Amino acid sequence: MPFLQYINNPKDHWVVCIGVQYGTALWQVGDSKEQNGSFNMAMTKAKDEKLEKKIELGLPDGIVETDMMPLINIAWEKSFALVNKNKNAIIDRGWNPLNRSLLLHPELRVTMTKKEQSTDFMLQNNIVLPNKQHEVSSNASTVTDPLTVSDSPNEMTMNSTNLNFNNSVSSFCLKSIISQDLIHETREKINEDMNTGKSLKEKLKESKRISSGIIFKAGSVRLGKTVFDIHKENQEEKKQEMFQKIKKDEKEYLENTAKAKAVFENKNDLESMTIKELTTVCKPLKKKDDGKMPTKKKELILKYKEWDGRPVPSFDVSHLLIDANDISDNNIGTGNDNENADLNNITPI
Repeated sequence: MPFLQYINNPKDHWVVCIGVQYGTALWQVGDSKEQNGSFNMAMTKAKDEKLEKKIELGLPDGIVETDMMPLINIAWEKSFALVNKNKNAIIDRGWNPLNRSLLLHPELRVTMTKKEQSTDFMLQNNIVLPNKQHEVSSNASTVTDPLTVSDSPNEMTMNSTNLNFNNSVSSFCLKSIISQDLIHETREKINEDMNTGKSLKEKLKESKRISSGIIFKAGSVRLGKTVFDIHKENQEEKKQEMFQKIKKDEKEYLENTAKAKAVFENKNDLESMTIKELTTVCKPLKKKDDGKMPTKKKELILKYKEWDGRPVPSFDVSHLLIDANDISDNNIGTGNDNENADLNNITPI
């Protein structure tokens, strides 16, 4: 709750999202192949030089824990600290210029549905294509399919009747097509569930908790004002339930104590009490983890002697009372109109 309150404070507002598609290997600037490769080569060279220096000085052979940071510093200066390589990685990731070219990555587009592929995806997402583009031949539309058209009348025409779908390449292609269709169907079903499902507020109210899966399925990923309000309401309801339960337990304990006191006013000797009276005097002393109440007189007497002297249970509810300064929304900004549409600006993968 304090975290939700902090990030939604308009004086220092944060946009925090959970359940966002990660793909670190694609967008993380300091994770380019050339930087990783340079670091590994520089690290290997630094280790060799370190070992040679130890041999010259007559020091124990091998790399120890205290050698690691100096080695990393050497390798870092020759890899991740190189400005030119960082600039190249930033351009490749589409961070600067901020052209969203990463959305054209094959791994991100491979699971697009047929419906999504039919739309002008690049225009819709304002993607600026890189300068290097493959030129398409003007006669590309005239390219024929080698599987259906032969080059000469003497060559055997390849058509569906000649393909063996049980093994070899034809089988592999057919399985790949079916696999892709299943992926597209699943993706379309997920989109349908998110678009036709209940609102973020309704889903959070039903779940009684916050998770990336619940928020994502509701069509959002942001921990905004809506999440703050619902979580605050759920927390207050939970506190109220605990408050009522403690008060109920306290009332029951006081009633059992009064009944036990009435029994002792009439009889001071446990041996002279009936099973019902022994059960009555044992009730205020019994705890939940003590198991079932004994039903025989001798066992009840033993249990009373075992439980007698236990401290009075605490029914303190001060920690459940909501203070004026506790979980206040006075400093919380207004709800985000686009909270339920956050996924519109995120490319699914």
